[in-house]
Amino acid sequence: MDSILMQKAGLATRDIARIIATLNDGDRLPTVTQLSTNLETARGNIQLGLDNLKKMGAVELTPRGHLGTFVSNIDYLKLLQICGKDGFVGVMPLPYSKRYEGLATGIYSCINADGLRSGIAFMRGSENRIRSLNEGRYDFLVLSRLSFDYYNENGHFLKQICNLGDNSYVGKHMVIVRKGFSGNWDKIRVGIDDSSVDQRLMTLSYFLDKKVVLIPMIYNQIFSYLQKETIDAVVWNTDDMDFEARGFETCALNDFDMCSHASQAVIACRNDDTLTARLLEQMLSVHTIQQQQTEVINEQRVPRY
Repeated sequence: MDSILMQKAGLATRDIARIIATLNDGDRLPTVTQLSTNLETARGNIQLGLDNLKKMGAVELTPRGHLGTFVSNIDYLKLLQICGKDGFVGVMPLPYSKRYEGLATGIYSCINADGLRSGIAFMRGSENRIRSLNEGRYDFLVLSRLSFDYYNENGHFLKQICNLGDNSYVGKHMVIVRKGFSGNWDKIRVGIDDSSVDQRLMTLSYFLDKKVVLIPMIYNQIFSYLQKETIDAVVWNTDDMDFEARGFETCALNDFDMCSHASQAVIACRNDDTLTARLLEQMLSVHTIQQQQTEVINEQRVPRY
């Protein structure tokens, strides 16, 4: 395959592979003239590129006279390899909880099938993960449904590959208050992490009708800020964090509308990355990921990612 792609028509082969990756079996292929114009290369290179793809078994082409040429038996995995990739790299939150470790384990097992060599990176804050995805550093990311909806509403246009359901991203959300808190919400200091869309949205919404002072922080400062009384309260999830054992009081947010969306893990890619979306839709099994995540949480499986 490499020797073919190094030939003069190699670039055309890759470019046509990217176009075919956007098609479904039975779709009509653009004409040679259209491909030549769009890809700004000679018609001869286009024809060689199409011949290469057929020889590699990436697609079957069926001419139907004046109706055009139609594609079938598209091998998206082979198209990925022709485009110069042998796997995917995704990014998700830091694995500070068993829930995240289980999520990473399930995803990792799915994306390393069929001979692919894929990996998962970890990064704090959905803002940072979105930026890295758009910069092309990663092929897909994991975020909550709440964040996914927020980014799509604000012009980032992600494509959802799958939603893993309630409690797949985090468990229960709570308002955690410092020791000795009087219960008077007026003018209390509330921690807010601007790098986390979920935490920011839930904090602003929950305290919307309360006169509070917002104190910037990051999530790994929660215990320190509460203990030092830098903040009086913070909205956070209780995954692997026993706040009550440390003497803090908690107030459940189970009836808060945002909780369900914030608890659901969504795997997404750039909206224009059709090839990644198609392959991951085939490879990612919601059942497998959920099962392995549960096994890791229950200490029935060793995390592997």
